Amino acid sequence: MNHGHYHHSGRLPELIPPKVKRKIGRGIIITVILILLTSMILLFFGLKMNFLVGEELKININQPQYLYQTQSNQLVEISFEIGTNNFFRCESHCEYKLVNLFTSEIVATDNFNLAHGASYQKMVFLNNKFFGNKLYLYTLNVNCNNRKSLICLTEEIKKHDSVLFLVETNLTASEISLSEEIKNQLTNNLQKYSTAIEKISYQKDMFSAFFIYSIEAEEISAKLDQIEGSLVSFENTLKRQISSWENSDFTSYSKIDQVDDILVSLGQTRYYLDELFILRNSTTQVLQNISLIQEQILMAYNNSPLIVQNLERLQQLQHQMTVGGNFSERSVNEEMQEINMVLSKLVQDYQNDLKMLHDQYSFLINMNFTNYNCLSLQEIQEQIKILNISSNSKNLDLFISKNCLINNSEIIFPNLTIPDLSYEITENNLADALKLNEQHKQCCAFNQCKNYGVSQDYPTLFIHGHAFNEGTTPEASLAAFAKIQEEMVSYGYINLGDVSFDQYYDGLEQCSFPTTMRATYYYIPSFGVGKYKVTVQKSERIENYALRLREMIELIKKKTGQQKINLVAHSMGGLVAREYLDLFGTGSVDKVIFVNTPHHGVSGKVEKYCSIIGASKECEDLSAGSIFLNRINSKPNPFGVELYNIRSKGCLMDNQQDGDGIVTFESAYLSGAEDFVISGKCIDSLQSSLHSDVLDPEMYPQVRELILEIINKNKTGDQK
Repeated sequence: MNHGHYHHSGRLPELIPPKVKRKIGRGIIITVILILLTSMILLFFGLKMNFLVGEELKININQPQYLYQTQSNQLVEISFEIGTNNFFRCESHCEYKLVNLFTSEIVATDNFNLAHGASYQKMVFLNNKFFGNKLYLYTLNVNCNNRKSLICLTEEIKKHDSVLFLVETNLTASEISLSEEIKNQLTNNLQKYSTAIEKISYQKDMFSAFFIYSIEAEEISAKLDQIEGSLVSFENTLKRQISSWENSDFTSYSKIDQVDDILVSLGQTRYYLDELFILRNSTTQVLQNISLIQEQILMAYNNSPLIVQNLERLQQLQHQMTVGGNFSERSVNEEMQEINMVLSKLVQDYQNDLKMLHDQYSFLINMNFTNYNCLSLQEIQEQIKILNISSNSKNLDLFISKNCLINNSEIIFPNLTIPDLSYEITENNLADALKLNEQHKQCCAFNQCKNYGVSQDYPTLFIHGHAFNEGTTPEASLAAFAKIQEEMVSYGYINLGDVSFDQYYDGLEQCSFPTTMRATYYYIPSFGVGKYKVTVQKSERIENYALRLREMIELIKKKTGQQKINLVAHSMGGLVAREYLDLFGTGSVDKVIFVNTPHHGVSGKVEKYCSIIGASKECEDLSAGSIFLNRINSKPNPFGVELYNIRSKGCLMDNQQDGDGIVTFESAYLSGAEDFVISGKCIDSLQSSLHSDVLDPEMYPQVRELILEIINKNKTGDQK
């Protein structure tokens, strides 16, 4: 039997032809490549979308403490930590500047790179060169941006944030002792100053009332002017010293003895004035004496030409004293004394002649007289003629013809003015202008220190808009206004950054500079053990956000001591502000500035995307024609608050409508509000950037200028 033989080679028969195998291999490779490409494309666009609508970067600034107590000329050690939250292991680049708000000096600065999840820690020593009970403010400004790479598809847009450090200086023991010593010296100088003011005021008034024409008065006037100049100089020095002491600044104090010299000089001028008073009183007494014998002088007027001459001289002297002339008080007094003596002598001589004539002739007719005058002589003369008494009456006739045949009423006697030298010291208000107040605490910024108290300007609160991505943190929404706040510091506004129930700068309540701050309505406050806690609560109705806004406004009013604030609201924040005004009235708000607020809602693609990636309840209220918008727009604008509306155009939106890329130009209009238009353009791939870009003062500085102009318009505050 023949058996066949089977040969086994060790390999299976080839079932798939090589050609087919090669095709399958190429297909697998192509498929894998396509899958990889698709994954990469999806990853790229996913990352890109996250960067476009998500929270690309958030700056975290950690302060172990913000308030530092110190004394003058001591080092202050402050520390802080800067970190970032960013996408997909992105690396970020940051820069910080620590600025002394009082001097505008940059005391520390640096720039650095941060790996994903890393942080930058810094310790800065501040040399406190300032004296006194003062609060100095330092602002830490930080800006960061993600660095572009293969996996970090960022536009490298800078984000900004800032915090404050408060450095409170107190007096040392030696400064307290020095303060008391200076206070005693200032009090003593104030008393001397008050005395000097009263003295010079009295002397100048007395001088101007009585002694403005004499030669001696000119000398005293020049001396008083010189003293007054010295007193003004001393007053200015004293004012500066008082101000420095009240501000607890003792560096410029030096003892001044100038007021002692002033008081000595015033003593000398008072002595000279008293001498003039004595002379003037003597002159006045002479005038009174002459006035008392006026009738006798008139009777003796024609008896001697000396009477005429002396009366004329008397009139000239009085004219000099009352109207003006170059004369000496002493010489006038001496001359009047002489006139008085001459007139008195002439009157007496006249009286003696009368008496002699009466005695000589009256016995002839047996007539008795009690008065010796012309009338009695004329009676004697008549009786002699009637009785035809033969006697030699030549002397009698001559005397009568010379002195008694004149009508004395036609003689003009000088109108003697007897000055009233009584004078009362009037109340002096100048001495009250300077007084020593108690030393007060001061807040120092922008090259000036202000006493603790309520600011004259209402605080300004910035309110963010709708977080387009529901996953965005409240801090990312708050950052929208950070750059404007940072730049407003250059205009004298203290930037408080973010504020909330668990984050507020206690110690700034009495710092009387205008402030800006930003707050979110996404936090719900609750009081835990000893302090407030906040919980993020998003995707709610705008009405609920208005309730939280009220809590923030009440907190700010309490912290600042003001009864009102200004609101600057972006996007949906404007609707939150309007709802607040509708619910709670205008008693706590002075001005509201709306920026790109959808007063009539959003529609089209924006509404669609909002409902997909945004918070549903917010998006429902934001939709054009919503119940919320119909209700709020059916009511008139609230009375008692100023409304300003800033809206933007330049981006082509659905149905060829103009707008800012999110809100149409028409929807952003608010009837009754003062309207401002910003023209711009959308520069991002989603054609929506103008909506938020207007808050960038580098791109649209006119928005910052508008906000400042409106806030400063008829600005007011509560002073206490």
